[in-house]
Amino acid sequence: MKITPKGNKVLVRPVGKEEQVTSGGIIVPKTVNSNAPGKATVIAVGPGARSHTGERFPVDLNEGDVVLYTQHAGTEITMGDDKLLLLDEVQIMATLEE
Repeated sequence: MKITPKGNKVLVRPVGKEEQVTSGGIIVPKTVNSNAPGKATVIAVGPGARSHTGERFPVDLNEGDVVLYTQHAGTEITMGDDKLLLLDEVQIMATLEE
């Protein structure tokens, strides 16, 4: 099965959060910092939203981009063992470059 985003939607694969361990050896649960942005890799990008005149505004992302998105954003989609998110372009805050 293939998912093709429509409009200004972006399909991403979240990168798992790593457990944090304090210098004293205390494990900090992943849910403690719920305001932290999520990190994900872009899997597919929709063609962009349309204006009232029908003009297309392309999404400013490409497949393979690594992005930060707002927490609790998007719709979770499960395909087999993969957990993906379908986000609106505006829910993506930044791209990361190495």
